[in-house]
Amino acid sequence: MQDALSGFGYAVFAASEMTSALSWIASNAPDVILLNARMPGARACGICRALKSKPATQHVPVIFVNGAAQTTHVISAFDAGGADYINHGAPEGEVAARVAAHLQRSRLVKQASGALDAFGRATASICLNDGHILWQTPRARELMEKFSAVADDRIPAALLNWLARAVNARSQGGEALPYTLTQDTSRLTFTLLYRIEEGEWLVLLRHESETVLIDKFQHSLQLTPRQSEVLYWVSKGKTNREIGDILGASPRTVNKHLEHVFTKLGVETRTAAANLAMSSIAARY
Repeated sequence: MQDALSGFGYAVFAASEMTSALSWIASNAPDVILLNARMPGARACGICRALKSKPATQHVPVIFVNGAAQTTHVISAFDAGGADYINHGAPEGEVAARVAAHLQRSRLVKQASGALDAFGRATASICLNDGHILWQTPRARELMEKFSAVADDRIPAALLNWLARAVNARSQGGEALPYTLTQDTSRLTFTLLYRIEEGEWLVLLRHESETVLIDKFQHSLQLTPRQSEVLYWVSKGKTNREIGDILGASPRTVNKHLEHVFTKLGVETRTAAANLAMSSIAARY
């Protein structure tokens, strides 16, 4: 099979035992994994489950390969997260075609995940029945781990209860209110987006903190770092004197920065500047 796939232009790494295979997978992030199903006991299925539990490999298609596929073996392989099941005797062209199909899907998933993160859309697909995270972008995984909102690829009971309430409110035509976790000066807000399929819902994660918002003001509104800080505290209702105390500057200096902010934003009042800033962030992120 290695020779056959190499002949179709694939770069193939073959391992004779599982320890070296898992080590290579961890270091090289393959696009597709072909797993020998003829291993003692249920070890092959256990390895597949382990691969599916890790963020780096959970989206990599695992194709089981066996010489005598019994129905129970095939079912076990799919239950473990396998994407396909191929017999050893399958024609080389068929094997290559199956690998090509799974390779294309794998790359589309990576591209979609990267695109969502690139545009600030940290999202996760969650099973309503047990809170299992079925799919998520790298940024979503990072945020959920930071706020301790994931354990063994499942969300905590409190977050799952919120999801159930939000789904019920949506089904009744009401408003699905967001759920917020707080950590020091940072907040992680979960918002229900829509149902992907029966029992599977897509959730948007939004991270907000002083540093994050100030950085967003700077880049989205073309402000200097100091102007962004002044605008942030203005949006929090602080006076020039209070902002000066926070930033270690005089009220007069704060007022000068604010005048420049007004000019750049094309507004005349503090309220208008704050509203415009928050609206631009909401629209972009």
